[in-house]
Amino acid sequence: MKKLGKTFYEQKDLFLSQIISKPIFINKDKKISNAFANLQSQGKNMAIVVDDKQKFIGVISIEDLVEEIVGEIR
Repeated sequence: MKKLGKTFYEQKDLFLSQIISKPIFINKDKKISNAFANLQSQGKNMAIVVDDKQKFIGVISIEDLVEEIVGEIR
């Protein structure tokens, strides 16, 4: 979001193609800790969640994963 805000402020005639990055796909059956490590190692904040047939299930953010991990620690 910082990249988008800064870029939008500096240049208002933008196209999505100028700011998008390749998405990460994570299987819905992956452990939370593995999904977190995957996002962290690739420097991404969000991932697309898919099933075994690569069908879209939803979107997960690193913040969602942190909340789940912190909740489990308590």
